[in-house]
Amino acid sequence: TFRTVLSSFCACIHFRHYLDQVAEETNDKLQETGQVKISDLCKTYDLPGDFLKQAFSSRLGKIIHGEIDQDNRGVIFTEAFVTRHRARIRGLFSAITRPTAVINLITRHGFQEQLLYSVLEELVNSGRLRGTVVGGRQDKAVFVPDIYARTQSSWVDSFFKQNGYLEFDALLRLGIPDPVNYIKKRYKSLQLLFLKTSCVGQEIMDQVEASVDEAINSGTWVDIVPLLPSSLSIEDASMLLQQVMRSFTKQPSTLVFSDTMVVSEKFINNCAELFNDLMHQKAEKEMKSNPVHLISEEDLKQSFLIENASSSKKDKKDERRKKANEGSGSVRGGGGGNAREFKIKKTKKKGRKDADSDEESQTTSTSLYSCFYLRCLRSTCSVSAC
Repeated sequence: TFRTVLSSFCACIHFRHYLDQVAEETNDKLQETGQVKISDLCKTYDLPGDFLKQAFSSRLGKIIHGEIDQDNRGVIFTEAFVTRHRARIRGLFSAITRPTAVINLITRHGFQEQLLYSVLEELVNSGRLRGTVVGGRQDKAVFVPDIYARTQSSWVDSFFKQNGYLEFDALLRLGIPDPVNYIKKRYKSLQLLFLKTSCVGQEIMDQVEASVDEAINSGTWVDIVPLLPSSLSIEDASMLLQQVMRSFTKQPSTLVFSDTMVVSEKFINNCAELFNDLMHQKAEKEMKSNPVHLISEEDLKQSFLIENASSSKKDKKDERRKKANEGSGSVRGGGGGNAREFKIKKTKKKGRKDADSDEESQTTSTSLYSCFYLRCLRSTCSVSAC
């Protein structure tokens, strides 16, 4: 047992001596390169990464003169390495004057990614770097310097003040990814109208409203396209006009043509009066080229009486036929007991048949004549309406 304990103690001493030797070699490499990755040491010494981290943590500042990155504990830095990179990062980002992707700077200048983000965040929070990092610690992270943001905001304010509108495409070209939200945040106190491709201020809306009001009161028309900036589309003009027309709901009726033109009802009536003579001339010409029979109310009454008479004659004819049918059958002749029974055969008179056919033809012709009168009357009314 004593030999077992002694051998175990000797093995532990030898292993601790081996770890010290590994730490010394790691320190030499660290001082030479400035940084060492635990993953590379695992491959070199064939030891687990967690075991090396635990072994090196007790030897930092003693054998290994460096520090482990708190954000990425798989890397050991020297203080000189961190200081050197902090100076490089500070100088590089201080010279940036426009939005720049952080990943491009890491690739070009060979920065350690986690170290750069840590130092950059420290410099921005302390105020040493004037700017903001948009996108966090990702591949799409962008550093936007304050000087660019101030220049950008100054340009936007100046353009809006001079023109009274902002175009979304122009803001995208300036590097503003979401123009609508940017405008809403920057001009919270202003009443803006957001259109399809731009937004307009109250001055442009007042100008269009005044032009529409003048056209309505003077009985004329107005097209708002010439009143708007050339960069606004027809759809923008239509949306703007719809917003402006809401304030004219109690005004005399107006019409909107081609989405951008406002025409007063008075102007339409004046234009219609100019065509009255021409319409009368065309109506007279049409009457001469296509004459129709005019029917008065007296003619309609007579037509109605004729139809009633024809229907009554038809009823009488049906009644006569019914009586004739009832009268047909067997008749007993007189003469006492020796009298003979004989039958009378019903015969139709040819004259009566001809008379009935004449009545039917007369009724048919009368009905056709009445229908012809009614059609003529309808065509006359339509021509008079024209």
